[in-house]
Amino acid sequence: LLYSKDAQFKAKQRKKLYIPVIISIVIVLFSIVSYNYTKNAWKNSETIWTNTLKHYPDSKIAYDSRSNYYLNTGELNNAYKDIKKSLELSPNNSYALLSLAYYQYYMNKNDSALIVINSERNKYEYKREFTELTGMYYIQQKDFILAELYYDSLIYDKPENYKFRNK
Repeated sequence: LLYSKDAQFKAKQRKKLYIPVIISIVIVLFSIVSYNYTKNAWKNSETIWTNTLKHYPDSKIAYDSRSNYYLNTGELNNAYKDIKKSLELSPNNSYALLSLAYYQYYMNKNDSALIVINSERNKYEYKREFTELTGMYYIQQKDFILAELYYDSLIYDKPENYKFRNK
C-alpha cells in the first residue's frame, strides 16, 4: 500500500512537470518562428509596408509610408504609384499631397508642385514641410529673396527652425 501511494505521488509529480516543459517548448518554438519572420519581413521600410499592404490592402498609411521610403531612395516611379493609390483611398490626405508635391519637385515639374504646395501650405497639418518645400522651390528657381522669406517664416513660427536659415 505504501509503495502504491509513493508511485502515485511520483506519477502526479511527473505530470506537473510535463506542463511547464511543454509550455516552455511552445514558447521557444514560437520565438524561433517569430524571429525568422521578422528577420525577413522587416529588412527595411519597404518590406515592412509591403508586408502590411498584403494584410491591409486599403491602408493609406502603408501607402504613404512606403511612398516616403521610395522618395528617399530615389525610386520615384514606385513612389508615384503609392502616392496615387493613397490619394485614391483618401483624396484629401495631406501627407499624400505633400508626397505628391515632393515627387513633382524631384521630377522638375515645379509648376505642378507649386500648385499642390499653395493649396495645402496654409493648413495646419504639415505646414512646416510645405513651407520648406516652397523655399526649396524658389531656390531651384534662383529666386533667393522669396526663398529667404519662406525660410524666415519657418524661423518666425518656430525659432528652433533656425537651421533653415543656413540652407
